[in-house]
This record gives sequence, structure tokens and C-alpha cells, in this order.
Amino acid sequence: MKRIVIAVLVLLMAAPFAMAKDFGGAEIPDTVTIEGAKLTFNGAGIRKKLKFVKVYAAALFLENKSSDAEKILNADEPMMIRMVFIRGKITPQQLIDSWNESFTAITNNNTAPWQEQINKFNACFAVDTVEGQTYDMAYLPAKGLVVYLDGKEQATIPGKEFKNMVFSIWLGKGPMDGNMEDLKEDMLGK
Repeated sequence: MKRIVIAVLVLLMAAPFAMAKDFGGAEIPDTVTIEGAKLTFNGAGIRKKLKFVKVYAAALFLENKSSDAEKILNADEPMMIRMVFIRGKITPQQLIDSWNESFTAITNNNTAPWQEQINKFNACFAVDTVEGQTYDMAYLPAKGLVVYLDGKEQATIPGKEFKNMVFSIWLGKGPMDGNMEDLKEDMLGK
């Protein structure tokens, strides 16, 4: 009987730690390693549409935790944003339209200098989403922004500036729509 009580207490004490990794059904690890760079979980939250439709969980991984969005955007060090889709059947066109809307806002309606990089990025989103599907957008200073779909490399886009554009979607001043402000705060661990 004593062993059962101890086992139950251990499980109850461990439950909050296990739940901290679950975001809307998406499991987010404490650390990830991308091409030799060990990154630590900084924060995560849920991207919602219309304030109640859960679309994906987004997590930020850094070498050193930070709640300073500007410092993160300016850093030239390995980092990653992971998107785990909670909702399936989002079409490539819906994703691309959303990215393009964000890039237009970030560049003050001047995407022309970035069009080649934007096209390469958008080409990574060529399939309908399914629940549990994972996109990683890892910045590696020697390579640039590397986009992975379920662990398989889709594209590498050189340059810190393009990483800044992509990460600004979540961490920039005034995220692209009001429903993302809470997600930004969550990713910053606030």
C-alpha cells in the first residue's frame, strides 16, 4: 500500500512538469539540437484565428533564454521557431497568403527587394497541413534561415536580414494581427 501511495504522489508531482510541454495538444521539447547547435525552450503559445480557433502551437528556442524581442531579432546566433499544427487542412495558398500579408506589413509594402527570398520561403509550404505536422525555421549564422518540414530540410535562405523578417512575424513590434500579441508574449516567456 505504501508503494502505491508513493507512486501516486510521484505521478501527481510530475504532472505539472509534463503539462508544461503540452500546448493545445502539441508536444514541445525542452531542448532541440540543430546542426550541432543546442537550443533551449524559451516560450510557446497557441496561434488562434478569430480568438478561438486553434491553428498551431509556436515555440521559440534560443541558446540563452531572453524576453527581449528586439535583442532576439538583432542576435546573430542560432535560434529557431517551431510551428506544430493543431488544425489540419490549411491549404498551401492560405499559408502563403498569410506569409505574404506579413511580409508586406513588415516591409511597409516594399517586398520587391526580398521577392526571391520570399518565393523560396513560400515554396516550403506546398502541402495541406495535417494535425501534428511540424515546421522548424532555424537560423544558423553560417547558413541563414533553414526551413524544415517534419525534420526534413526544405530550403536554406542566406542572410540574417531575412531571418529577422520571418521572426518579426511573431516577435516584431505589433505582431501582424491582434490575435498574435498573446502568442508573442508567450514565446518570450512572459
